[in-house]
Amino acid sequence: VVGGEWGRLIFKRGPRGLPAFCAWTTLTGAALVIYVFVWAPTAPLILGTLGFIGARLVSMTGPNMKTMLLDVNAPEQRGAIFSIFNLTDSLGTGVGRGVAGLLSGAVGLSLSLAICSGFWIFCVILLFAVTAFFIPDIEGLKARMRRVADEMRAGGKA
Repeated sequence: VVGGEWGRLIFKRGPRGLPAFCAWTTLTGAALVIYVFVWAPTAPLILGTLGFIGARLVSMTGPNMKTMLLDVNAPEQRGAIFSIFNLTDSLGTGVGRGVAGLLSGAVGLSLSLAICSGFWIFCVILLFAVTAFFIPDIEGLKARMRRVADEMRAGGKA
């Protein structure tokens, strides 16, 4: 909820900020989570606090990804796009857990979880790349939707 609200406020200031916000929160959250798993402090309060903050930061991308997908896909494409998004998100979760389980026997649970958390860095790279394409894609969709609306007003088929 917090990530979605912050994302809304950032989007209102300028759409390019939304994927950058997601990239930075994912990067910071992943770094904290990896730190907790690899160099975990022995004080339970510090460990819990850092882990909680890291997990909250990483989770802020989810609701904002759906917003970004809505903003760059035409209504007739959104069902398919969200199906693909949900499928790959669930697949990534399952594969990540499977890899963590397999690695835990070889390198221990903490290191295996740190390695798997490191894969969030690929998401960070992609999110930073999205910042270059997000505004042109939004503008392209708006132009397309205006053309369709004009055709419908003129009595043509859309």
